[in-house]
Amino acid sequence: MGKRINWIDNARGICTFFVLMAHCTTSPQFYNFIYTPFFLMLFFFISGFLFSTEISVKQHLKKLIKGLITPYFILNIIIIIIGIDNWKAIFNHNWPYIINKCYDIILGYDLWFVSCLIIVQIFYTILTSISQKPKYKLLIGILFLPTVYLIRNTNSFILPWYINTACFALSFYSFGNYFKDLYKANNNIHRLLEGKKKSIYLLIGYIIIAIVMQIYLPMEFHVAYNYYESPIYFIILAVIGIITIVCISINFPLKYFIELGKNSLTVFAFNGKALAITLILTQPLNLIAQNPYYSSIIICFIQSIILLFLGKLINKYIPFIVGKNKSNK
Repeated sequence: MGKRINWIDNARGICTFFVLMAHCTTSPQFYNFIYTPFFLMLFFFISGFLFSTEISVKQHLKKLIKGLITPYFILNIIIIIIGIDNWKAIFNHNWPYIINKCYDIILGYDLWFVSCLIIVQIFYTILTSISQKPKYKLLIGILFLPTVYLIRNTNSFILPWYINTACFALSFYSFGNYFKDLYKANNNIHRLLEGKKKSIYLLIGYIIIAIVMQIYLPMEFHVAYNYYESPIYFIILAVIGIITIVCISINFPLKYFIELGKNSLTVFAFNGKALAITLILTQPLNLIAQNPYYSSIIICFIQSIILLFLGKLINKYIPFIVGKNKSNK
């Protein structure tokens, strides 16, 4: 699957924008209700869709090293170099601070989603080396869902490389790979997903369900920490949300989201720096003090433009830091 798939980039771009929203302190709770139950699991689902069972374990590992492991370490080193707090620590001879930073990188605690995805891909590569049958992939997804109950954590405890989170995320990754088999082999799946009116109705239905469930049911969750107050409710919302965004992405392709999806790794790595720049640029407008329902979207949009510009520079001059070749845009 070397050729890029527009709806995949579109879906990834939508979720990448939600990453910006999640880190925007002015984003209202109403928006959080809508996207937080599914956007991270959709990333795992998409990654699973793009996983190829037609190459060997050795080829998978080479691809993983180039596409995620090498970028993980390079990007973290860059983040340390450009971090003002890190330079302050060096000038103040605060070596324990710097050592802890390096320690976090080695144990996979920084850029948590990337380190977690690395573990998920390693697990799935090993498991699918046994069998590539669609039913087996579906079985993997089902069998790993209960790990959310077996390895539940509080915010104070995380396994290195987010292994506990990876066990649960593996289910959605596996479902994504299973869905690819269905999508390629069954035209009925295409017909079910196509239709603009259907997509809009589905989106409205999901928003209503998501808001009602999170208001009236115990729904606190923290994906990074693998903590879910009610895992079954989270799984239900995540599945409905994934189906909704897949439909929206197929029927409403937008170049903005497609481009954002192509640069998702750049966004993961540098969204914090871009947000700081955005807040400085928009300070004269006093956006934070205004209505958060539109100010948060404006802030995230400006932030995304900065990151898209940065992504273009990276893709042109140093694409290897995000796992790309110069031919990949």
